[in-house]
Amino acid sequence: MDRYSVSSLVGQGSFGCVYKALRKADGKMVAIKVISKRGRSARELKNLRRECEIQARLKHPHVIEMIESLESKMDLYVITEFALMDLNRYLTYNGPMEEEPGRRVIGHLVSALYYLHANRILHRDLKPQNVLLDKNMHAKLCDFGLARNMTLGTHVLTSIKGTPLYMAPELLAEQPYDHQADLWSLGCIAYESLAGQPPFCASSIVTLITVIKHEDVKWPSTLSSDNTPPLLPGWDSCDESQSPPIENDEWLAFLNRSVQEILDGELDSLKQHNLVSIIVAPLRNAKAIPRVLQSVAQLLSLPFVLADPLLIVDLEIIRNVYVDVKLVPNLMYACKLLLSNRQLTDSAASGTHPAGSLSRTLRSIPELSEEELETASSLYELVCHLVHLQQAFLSQFCDAVAILSANELFLNFLTYDFRQADSDSASVRLAGCILALLGCVLRELPENAELVERIVFSPRLRFATLLQSRHHLLRQRACQLLRLLARFSLRGVQRIWGVELRQALQELADNYNYPALRIEAAQTIDEISQFSFFVT
Repeated sequence: MDRYSVSSLVGQGSFGCVYKALRKADGKMVAIKVISKRGRSARELKNLRRECEIQARLKHPHVIEMIESLESKMDLYVITEFALMDLNRYLTYNGPMEEEPGRRVIGHLVSALYYLHANRILHRDLKPQNVLLDKNMHAKLCDFGLARNMTLGTHVLTSIKGTPLYMAPELLAEQPYDHQADLWSLGCIAYESLAGQPPFCASSIVTLITVIKHEDVKWPSTLSSDNTPPLLPGWDSCDESQSPPIENDEWLAFLNRSVQEILDGELDSLKQHNLVSIIVAPLRNAKAIPRVLQSVAQLLSLPFVLADPLLIVDLEIIRNVYVDVKLVPNLMYACKLLLSNRQLTDSAASGTHPAGSLSRTLRSIPELSEEELETASSLYELVCHLVHLQQAFLSQFCDAVAILSANELFLNFLTYDFRQADSDSASVRLAGCILALLGCVLRELPENAELVERIVFSPRLRFATLLQSRHHLLRQRACQLLRLLARFSLRGVQRIWGVELRQALQELADNYNYPALRIEAAQTIDEISQFSFFVT
C-alpha cells in the first residue's frame, strides 16, 4: 500500500470504506476500497475474493477497471480507477436527466451489461449506487459483490440477491432466473434516470413486492412522444454502431466448452429457453466474427447428429425451445449481416444527412472469403434441417424472408457461376439449401408461393442454368423445384418457359448416370407436357 498516497475519504458503509488516493508512480487518481476481515466468515471472505477475481479480468470502457487487489492479515484492499460520483448522488443533486444525455448513459450501461453477460457474468445488484460517472458523464458499472459466473446451469440460481427497488419479479418470488433479471434492473435504472424516481415505490417491502409483481409501469407525461427514437438503440439493426461490443475470443472458448458438454451427453442447457437465448445472442451482433457464428450453428446442430434413440423426448423439447427463441429468423439475420457491406448513402455522402447515415448492400459470392462462405453455409444448413423437421420453423422462415427482404440474398446464392466450384464447396451447398427451402415452402405451405415466385421468376435468374449445372445436387433440387412450380405457380413457369429450359430438362431425363434424377426429370416433363406452352 505504500505505492499509494491517500488524500480523502469518499464513502463508507457496512462493507468498509472507500478512499480517494494518488498512485505515486504516475500520479494517477485511484479509489481504494478497504474491506475489513473482522467478523467475516470464511464463506464471506471467499465471496470477496471471488469478486476480485471476476473484476480483475474485466476490460471494458463502461465497467470500472480494477487495477489490483491486495490483502493483509486484517483487511482486503481493492484498487480501482476513480470516478467522480455515482448515479444516485447525481440524481439527488441534479434531478432527472434530460433525454439525450440519459440515452447516452443508458447506452453505456447496455454495452457494459452485454459485455458482462457475454463473459457469462451476472451482476445481480444493479442500482444507481453501483453506476459511477466520470467527469465526462461516462457511466461505469461497479460493485460485483453479488456477481455470479454464468454457466450453462445458471437457471438454478434462486437465492434472493440485490436491492428490492430494482429487483425482477422472479427474484422476489425466489424463482429461477438468469441474465434477464439484470435487464429488468437496468430498465428500472433507465426509468429513474429520466423520471427522477424508481418505477415502483411503496412504504413497505411487502407492498413493494406486490406492486412489482402486479402493477404496470407508468411513464411520466413529460417524456417525449412515440415519435422520438427508441430509448435503447435496437440491437437488431444492420448498422454496426448499434451492435454492442462482443468478445469474440471469449465467445469461442465458451461455445467450445458448451460443445464438449453436449458431446458428453449434457443436453439440459439446450432445453432451457433463457440459456439458448444467450447462445443465440451473437447471431444478432454485426461485430461477431464468422467463426463465432459458425460455432453457434454447429453447437445448436449437435442434438440432431447425436444418433441416440434415447434422445427422442429431449429432441422434441429442444425443437420447441428453438421455435420459441426464433432460431430460424436469427440464423437468417446473421447470414444477412455477414454478407452486408456497409456504405454511405448518397444523401449522407453529400452532407444532407448527419454523418453515419448508412445503408448496406449485399456482397456477391466472389466477394466473400472462404471462411465467410463456410459460415453462411453452416447457418443455412441448420435452417434447412429445421424447416424440414417442423412446420413452425417453416412458418418462421416464410415470415423472415418477407421481413428481412431476403430475395436479393437468395438470388446472390443462386446466380453464382458454379462452373469453377467443387461439388462439396460451400457455395454449392448454400445454393442447394436455398432450392430445398423454396421447394419446401411450395410443398408444405403453397399459400406462400408468392415468396418463391419473386425469387425464382426474377429476371436475374436463368433457371435453365441450374438444370445444366455440373453439380448433381443443384440439378436434382432445381428439377424438384420446377416440378412443384408447375403445380402451384403455373403462370410463372409459362413466363420463363422456352426451348433452353425444355432441352435442359430433356437432357436430365435422358441421363442414365443418375437414375433418381432421371426419374425426377421424366416425371416433371410428364406433368408440364400436358400444357400447350410445353412445345413452344
